[in-house]
Amino acid sequence: MKKIAITLLLLVGATNAWAQSNPTLDRPIQQCITQNKDDLNLLPTNFSMGNWLYKLSELCDKLKDTDGKKGGQYVVALLEKEKELDDLLAIADKCPNLTKVKPEMQEMKKVFAERQKVENFKTTEEKKNPNGNMFEEDKEITTMSLPRGAAGKIKGFAEKIHKKLK
Repeated sequence: MKKIAITLLLLVGATNAWAQSNPTLDRPIQQCITQNKDDLNLLPTNFSMGNWLYKLSELCDKLKDTDGKKGGQYVVALLEKEKELDDLLAIADKCPNLTKVKPEMQEMKKVFAERQKVENFKTTEEKKNPNGNMFEEDKEITTMSLPRGAAGKIKGFAEKIHKKLK
């Protein structure tokens, strides 16, 4: 029993070490973000590439573990990460560290672009106004999806990027 507990602690420690900020990985990218902040929409100057890659991988794992239901929150979170990827790609040519992983980031972006499915549905909803009369209101619902297979590909690119940057 003690061996299992020790093994679990070591596994959790290794996972946390991957997620923690790595100054040799993060500082050059943070400096580049600071120098090019006018070209960016989302990335803060204290952005941690290591942490971002870890969170991206973690979200992909969570999406892959769903059975096709209840994965919406992970899809939305992954699509938010895509916006950050757009910022990284915008400054990739200006940052030597990002330049060496630009092909992987571009491939990751292709997976996001190919796999993201957006559908708009119009519905009619009946509502009561304060006078008690019924009226119909058109409402538009947008759905987005990202298949579990795409999540696996994105995770693979995140791991390649992390290895190249280390």
